[in-house]
Amino acid sequence: MSCIRGARLLGASIVLVAGFATEAASKDKPPPCVYSEQPLAAAVGTAGHSRLLLTAITPAAGEAVHPDTVIGIDVEYHVANFAPGRYQLVINFSDFIPGSTTTVDDNEDPRFLAQAHGTAHLCATVRGLFPKEDVRWPLQMYISLQESTGARSSTLHAETRRVAFPSPDLSARAQERQNLAPPEDYFYALDAIFMYREEHAAAYRACVARLPDTAATLDEPFRAWNERNRAMFQQLDALQLERYIQVFRGSTGVPEQELKEARDEFDTYMGRQPDVALRNRCTRLRLVLTGEAGEFIGRYLRIVNEHVASRSVSKPAAR
Repeated sequence: MSCIRGARLLGASIVLVAGFATEAASKDKPPPCVYSEQPLAAAVGTAGHSRLLLTAITPAAGEAVHPDTVIGIDVEYHVANFAPGRYQLVINFSDFIPGSTTTVDDNEDPRFLAQAHGTAHLCATVRGLFPKEDVRWPLQMYISLQESTGARSSTLHAETRRVAFPSPDLSARAQERQNLAPPEDYFYALDAIFMYREEHAAAYRACVARLPDTAATLDEPFRAWNERNRAMFQQLDALQLERYIQVFRGSTGVPEQELKEARDEFDTYMGRQPDVALRNRCTRLRLVLTGEAGEFIGRYLRIVNEHVASRSVSKPAAR
């Protein structure tokens, strides 16, 4: 079995570095959990999209796990546009940062699904998760359907619901890390502020480039908006980069480049907007640029400020 850190940020799925192997089961233990697949007839309504259904788990969700626990997982899957040798089921355990996961596999080589519709029995040995520094406890496990797009990358197509497993065997050090980990709300708030800034900045660039007449009403408000929120934007940049450094630690990804690509996605999106839709957005944009950030993202700023203050950072993200 191996564990792999993975990340999904802004629609990208990145597979990171491999971890460790578990000890072999002793002969006096019950037969080990074994991967298996069974075909199913195509379900009604599944032709257009892929989906997964978590049908059974042993031990049951909410029950305690221990270092020698092997979780048995039954999944029903339906894969749209199926092709052999491309799709696999991945067992994920959530890390501290939403979108970043540690994956567990009992096989060194990927197991690609043999058919578009079927059931699969998966096995997750959790021993290696106990010393991992970034795994969130109680364990939050889910299964994802991934399409292989390269030697170390994949595209996400579907996920199951998440199930949790506590453990009485967590070390004091691991428990302390759980207590110090940022709450998930912090990361969601950081995303909302990031979107507020980048979406409106990309809208401005698209407006003045494709509809030059809008520059007369947008240039000065955009300049003032950036100046008025300069301190907030600077701290946002630092916090986002910190997040990307954590997610891509140990990978071949360059955090600064990954963050730039995330920003570029907003320009790509604006570039796909028809002129009529873009002009309507340009009209609404002036209201955003002349308003206060707190009117639009006040709740998220408070969440980020509270976390930043708890880390003894001298200045909050925004006033």
